Amino acid sequence: MTDDFVSGHRARLRKKVLAGNQMEDYELLELLLTYAIPRKDVKPLAKELLSRFGSLGAVLSASVDDLIQVDGIKEATATLFKLIATLNLSILKQDIKSKQALTSWEALENYCFALLGRQTKEFVYLIMLDSECCLIDAVQMQKGTLNQSAVYIREVIETLLKYHAASFVLVHNHPFGNTQPSKEDIALTKELYEAAAKVRIIMQDHFIVSPSGVNSFQMMGEMDHIKKMKS
Repeated sequence: MTDDFVSGHRARLRKKVLAGNQMEDYELLELLLTYAIPRKDVKPLAKELLSRFGSLGAVLSASVDDLIQVDGIKEATATLFKLIATLNLSILKQDIKSKQALTSWEALENYCFALLGRQTKEFVYLIMLDSECCLIDAVQMQKGTLNQSAVYIREVIETLLKYHAASFVLVHNHPFGNTQPSKEDIALTKELYEAAAKVRIIMQDHFIVSPSGVNSFQMMGEMDHIKKMKS
């Protein structure tokens, strides 16, 4: 394939983007790759990435270690993908930063899905809210299986107090499962709800995120059930 053909093809892709024309995922990924891999036909690489990871979102949120296992992907390209994913998270975070989270729950769910929906490992995050229910920050609390250890509960409470949170949402993911809570998830939520209440901090919700979407204890009625449960 000649350099002139490659150059002309890339120019056509750029024009499609600028014109707002509908594009296939492999075309979008191909154009993105051109900014990290100049002077080379990257269409085969774009299609290979989509085939391996399953979707455009999964490619962009894949770890650097996983990406560089693909022949043709170097650290610079993986860093570009990581930058795109991080920018997307930042935009979604800003979308809820100045709003009342309780009146923009969809935006909060979108942020949580972008944060954890395509992760292949388990994470636990704390979404902290001020007295007006506006976002203070989102902090990673744990990597690994959710558990009920006393140390974990204490660390959550210490973090909430450190950020002067008035309320919070717990978020964790089921990388390869559905969004239904396990018995352990429910027990942990009850314990954390009661521990936070003792320091006058409200647990608003518990989100469970998976590749299929986001589930909410509040929407399922589980939070009301937990509030009525006796210790």
